[in-house]
Amino acid sequence: PITNSPPTCTAPIDATAGGTFDGNNANGINNWQTDSDACTGFSGYSGPDDVYSFRLPAGARLRVSASSSGDLALVLAPADQCSDGCLAGIDGTFGGPEELLYANTTGAPQDLVLIVEEFFGGAPYTLDIELLGDVCSAGEQRCTQEGNLEVCNASLDGFDTIPCPGGCEFEPFEQRGQC
Repeated sequence: PITNSPPTCTAPIDATAGGTFDGNNANGINNWQTDSDACTGFSGYSGPDDVYSFRLPAGARLRVSASSSGDLALVLAPADQCSDGCLAGIDGTFGGPEELLYANTTGAPQDLVLIVEEFFGGAPYTLDIELLGDVCSAGEQRCTQEGNLEVCNASLDGFDTIPCPGGCEFEPFEQRGQC
């Protein structure tokens, strides 16, 4: 259960270890006050929300999923931009699950907040926060011990393998591999 009542930008729920959280933002306040649809795909958020905080290590990934009978949106923002920032956001379904994926490719740890926004008047929800391991960078390449070329995939969550029958050579100056 949530102990901060209501959780706000200045007193968020500590989600450092990730996990599952059962919440109800019906008694929350409107922390995230951006009226732009650039973050989630919709605008006009004036409903209550809950705020969670955590540090995402450099090179780590984050997967957040939420379910509710209400109309939730998820917004990920830098901790110092809680009321108006946006690194990633989603508002895909009414009354259905929402999933947000994010990769920290900055090369430094990020102090982040996750805002669970309710478009209308608040509702009970279940939130799962998973802090995942290493991620690759766009364009990153490497040669495997087996002599194949690996290239970071478009999702930045792993490598695609390209077979190299004659072996893979890595060019350290350009940081690129080739078959």
